[in-house]
Amino acid sequence: MTQKQPNELNQLLLAIAANKDRQAFSELFNATSSRLKAFAMQCGASNADAEELLQECMLTVWRKAHTFKPESGSAITWLYTIVRNKRIDMARKG
Repeated sequence: MTQKQPNELNQLLLAIAANKDRQAFSELFNATSSRLKAFAMQCGASNADAEELLQECMLTVWRKAHTFKPESGSAITWLYTIVRNKRIDMARKG
């Protein structure tokens, strides 16, 4: 699998936002899931919790892609922020 460039990830996210593009969602997941899971584990999540965080993150992407603003930051930064926030929420719940 070749790593996508930041602009390609932005375009995938914008396609999801514009018309719930399932192919774009699949491509985005395949391009970012391993990095997002590794990031969740670096934030202290267990393997199982990291999997759950990844799924919650991608569900958020599907539901809230329209809130992504490429002029404010890259798609991968937006995704990392979602994972980080979900991890904080998980830690608070105990």
